[in-house]
Amino acid sequence: MRDDRPHRRRLAALLLGGLLLAPGFARAQSLYGTVQLQYQNAEDDVIRVAGDGSRFAERVRRETWLRTVDLHHQSYLRTDWLLDSNLRLSGASVLGTGSGTSTPQGTMRLMHPYLQVSASHAPTSTRTTVAARTGVTADSSAQQQRVVARTAETALTGHMAVPRLPQLDVSWIRNRREGVAAAAGEASVARNARMSFDRDHYSLYGAFGDTRQQSDVAASPANSQRLLNAGGSYRLMPVANSSLAFQYDFGSVRGEIGGAKRSSTSNHSASVTGDWRPKPWLTPSLNYQWRRSRPAATVLPAQTDQEGAMLVRVAAQRGASLSAGGGIRTQRLFDRQELLKYATAMASADGELRHGLAVNSSASHTTSWDPSRGTYGSEAIASALRASFGRSAEWDASWQLSANGDTGSVLQRYSNTWSSRLQAMPLRNLTVAVSLRSLRVGPGLLKPSGTSRGAGLDVQWRPFPACDLLGSYATTGVFPNEQQRSSTRSLTAKLESSSKLQLYGTYTRTDQTGTVIATTASTSHESASGRVQWQPTRRVAASGTLTVSEPGREQEARQVDVAFTWSFGR
Repeated sequence: MRDDRPHRRRLAALLLGGLLLAPGFARAQSLYGTVQLQYQNAEDDVIRVAGDGSRFAERVRRETWLRTVDLHHQSYLRTDWLLDSNLRLSGASVLGTGSGTSTPQGTMRLMHPYLQVSASHAPTSTRTTVAARTGVTADSSAQQQRVVARTAETALTGHMAVPRLPQLDVSWIRNRREGVAAAAGEASVARNARMSFDRDHYSLYGAFGDTRQQSDVAASPANSQRLLNAGGSYRLMPVANSSLAFQYDFGSVRGEIGGAKRSSTSNHSASVTGDWRPKPWLTPSLNYQWRRSRPAATVLPAQTDQEGAMLVRVAAQRGASLSAGGGIRTQRLFDRQELLKYATAMASADGELRHGLAVNSSASHTTSWDPSRGTYGSEAIASALRASFGRSAEWDASWQLSANGDTGSVLQRYSNTWSSRLQAMPLRNLTVAVSLRSLRVGPGLLKPSGTSRGAGLDVQWRPFPACDLLGSYATTGVFPNEQQRSSTRSLTAKLESSSKLQLYGTYTRTDQTGTVIATTASTSHESASGRVQWQPTRRVAASGTLTVSEPGREQEARQVDVAFTWSFGR
């Protein structure tokens, strides 16, 4: 078993460097942190396999202790230089099994308005108890074997941003996993650097990164990957009610095994966007993007994609507008690639018909010239309404009808969907909301091949200022034939008896019914939970939670969580 003392030495050096060396030059210091202890007790049924191959359920109880200690220290080396150090000790132990985890993590950050440097190290040790040999159950303490798996991550990062100079970001991350049992250990190192330069009219960037992974197996080749990215943009500032922007990006990925090149891919992407407003009511716009991917060292050809659209919008008075345009999009077929062309037109209007009543409506038509499916059209009509009845009630409704002439959607040529929601406040402390929705799809308007309907009810009641009760019920039919339905009901209660004590409770039940091969089946799931939160002082807090799944049934499961937190400093 590998000695983990090097990890401890790194962590100690990182912590002492931040906590002991810096205060000698510091002008202001502060040390603060938190200590948290948590206890979990869970009971559940686990499926076991007997010697004859039969399966049986066994009640299993699992107790876990979790602990976290957070220490934070800050000191100013100079007026603009802040040294921030953090030490976190976290772990978990499963009682009666010897299993658990422990992770001491140290982080140190040096911060300046123009420069930030950070270093961190986090070794993790995971203890697991398994059977010593095949055929011996883990319940036999005489034949148990403890396996310890160790991993460690070390990271160095830097960020420099000096005004009017390029911005630089660098990182170095090393991950190490030690070998255990039949699994060999491995280590990986990732390095990344990115430089960017941004001005009002243009921006440039370049990035390089590589990853190297090496196994502990003798004569095993190392895997490496290199990434290169570069690009820039140029923007014409809005002049005479117009704007134009260009963007170009390049990316390259190269993979190697044992120093030999195995794969390489390069990607190019360019785009242009712009708009022009010669009149307050007229706005033409343009959007075009070109992409090209070239997988080198393979027999695959380069792939080129294009996508663009041009749209002209005419705005009338009182919220009405007309839009028309067209576009292209690359479509890949089995043995070739073609351009799909389309033209579209849309009219929309929105506004208040009267005080408290707002309407939004739209209608659109699109004609597509598809290389594989021919020419077809699609239409859509939609409308939305919002009505307000003073402060006591609101009503929202929407409706949409669409038709698709695509030959690949014959059974779903027409779709009709609508929804409605009414929210009312009959009393100052009572709010009720009712919602309905429907979806119909089929080859004809009156010939639906699939339907789905749903309804919902939400109630919120505050009997007195410190108490809130929320209840909800929702049911929906599963598309396409509603032979299966799902319903969910829930109740939540919240009581704040004082600023130091809060009580919470939740109950949820989900039912599913349906017909499968002429047989009606139904399933249901229930869960209930309660939580108590107590904070007698600003520095001390405690909480307890009880969760029960499937109460009163054979598969009932329980979990208890108790946590205590103490904060110090500041």
